[in-house]
Amino acid sequence: MLARKPTSAGISRILPLLLAACVSPAFAETLRYGLEVPDGQSVTYTLELDVRHPGTLSVRAEWPGNRILSLKLDPPDRPYGTLRHSGPSPQVLETAIRPGDADIGIWQLQIHSLAAGGGGEGTLVIELPDSESLPRERAAAEPPEPEQPDPDPWMKPRALPARVPTDWLPFLDAAERFRAEVAGETTETPVDVCRWQSPLMRYLADRRDQLLDGTSQPEQTTGKLLARIASAIETVEQMRISDDPMLNGPPPEDPALRNAWLKLRTTKVQPVENELDFILGLVQRGHAPELEAEDWPIRLVSCLTACERYFEQLARVGEDRAGNRDLALAQWPHLLTAAEALSALADLAPAERASQ
Repeated sequence: MLARKPTSAGISRILPLLLAACVSPAFAETLRYGLEVPDGQSVTYTLELDVRHPGTLSVRAEWPGNRILSLKLDPPDRPYGTLRHSGPSPQVLETAIRPGDADIGIWQLQIHSLAAGGGGEGTLVIELPDSESLPRERAAAEPPEPEQPDPDPWMKPRALPARVPTDWLPFLDAAERFRAEVAGETTETPVDVCRWQSPLMRYLADRRDQLLDGTSQPEQTTGKLLARIASAIETVEQMRISDDPMLNGPPPEDPALRNAWLKLRTTKVQPVENELDFILGLVQRGHAPELEAEDWPIRLVSCLTACERYFEQLARVGEDRAGNRDLALAQWPHLLTAAEALSALADLAPAERASQ
């Protein structure tokens, strides 16, 4: 039986009514919940999962809008084994339950969202291992996995022609550096909880191929939006590395001075956050029609916003209390490389004609 208990962070509640649960001798036990994300409010859900067999424990949460949710899964009596994911919808946690006593017992799942605009009704699907013999039975019944095809062309570098216009080179170079990063050729393959990196890698590779094949160049509206996103990343980077005490503290200890510091600091931080909100609105309203079929712009801007919140809080409340730390540390180097590629691609779009 699925155990539930409330917590005390934010709006703390158990999950809404269990929508369906099915147990079959041939499949894992599947639990489905409604997942309410209240508009403008923080919320924390806690569930206890009764794991009785080895196998795979899987948690998948989906919700509407662009809210960032954090999922945390704690094994029995071993808090050091916590699994965490944070980011926009959907989010998946999956772990192998080993035979023996160590992983059998009550696992605790916590879902948390900070207060932000947007909300709605999502779903939470949990699959619990059903039978110890099930993995062996499935392995015997299922045919062997077919050989996987070679990666798509967009995952590979492309040899350049002997003669390439010099104004193409900044984009081709930056796009290749981003591709190599995401593919794990220059560093370890990045963990992308925001799920914008691979789609952007594919988009840049498609643009590379269109450019080299003479198919098309980005439209003017596309170039303007890409340039604005790249500029926002650079603005946040300058805020991050600034030696201005108003931006990077530390705040004065005296309460009166601290209040004055916070007010002056707001005049520097608020324009950056307003710009990020404005760019997100441009993306959501389809400001660049060429990008309407792409999902990476909204995910990238949401991820950029989460990173900016961490850098802003770092000086104001300290590292221990600043949110999105792991996300920002993992995502920021790749956002900087992406900014170079987007800025160089924007430079290839047709220039805006001067008014007559």
